[in-house]
Amino acid sequence: MKLPRILLAFFAAVPFSSGTLSAHCQIPCGIFADDIVFGELMTDVATIEKSMKQILSIGESDSKDWNQLVRWINNKETHANNIMDTMAHYFLSQRVKLG
Repeated sequence: MKLPRILLAFFAAVPFSSGTLSAHCQIPCGIFADDIVFGELMTDVATIEKSMKQILSIGESDSKDWNQLVRWINNKETHANNIMDTMAHYFLSQRVKLG
C-alpha cells in the first residue's frame, strides 16, 4: 500500500526508538485495529484529493456554482480535521509502550 505524503510526513516526524512502539488507544484493552484506522485515513486522503479536484474544476469553469464550491471546501476541511483528530487521539494521546 502506497502512503500519501501527509501520512509519510507524520511518520517522518515520529522519533525512532530501539524498541517497538505499539499504537492503539488511551485504554490498554489489547484490541488493535491499526489496519482499519489506516484504511479510514486513506479514505480521508482520497476524499480530500477528490475535493481539491472538484474545487479546481469549479474555479476554472466560466459559470461558477458557488454553493457547490462551498460544499466541496467544507467536505475537504471535514476530512482534513478527521485526519488531524485521528493522529492526535489514536497515535499521540495514548500510552505508548516501548518494547
